[in-house]
Amino acid sequence: MAGLTATRWAWIGLLILCYLALCVRTAMRMARTGRNFWLWLAISVFFTSIPGTFVLMQDQIRGMSKAPSRRAARRGPDAERIRCDQCGQPLRPADVDHSGGLATCPHCGLPLDEAKHA
Repeated sequence: MAGLTATRWAWIGLLILCYLALCVRTAMRMARTGRNFWLWLAISVFFTSIPGTFVLMQDQIRGMSKAPSRRAARRGPDAERIRCDQCGQPLRPADVDHSGGLATCPHCGLPLDEAKHA
């Protein structure tokens, strides 16, 4: 080890910094889903980021994400988009016309399926 050149030490240092950056990224992602940042940082440093990846994949498969994504949080509560069955245009629930008792598409004017768009 003592015989390493300055260039090799620089490469080793760079690899360590990259590894730590990935560990911090994993811990931040876990914190966004409601988990403890410091615990997952320690797990990532000592056991790599593989356990965090598996936990996040399992949450995604089960649909158990504990927090909304940043994009959904920015768009607000009206962010859920639906599609008209007839014309295929994307709609926000607030855009749907409910006058006359039936929900109708503002683009084509045809009634929407109430079971899907209530």
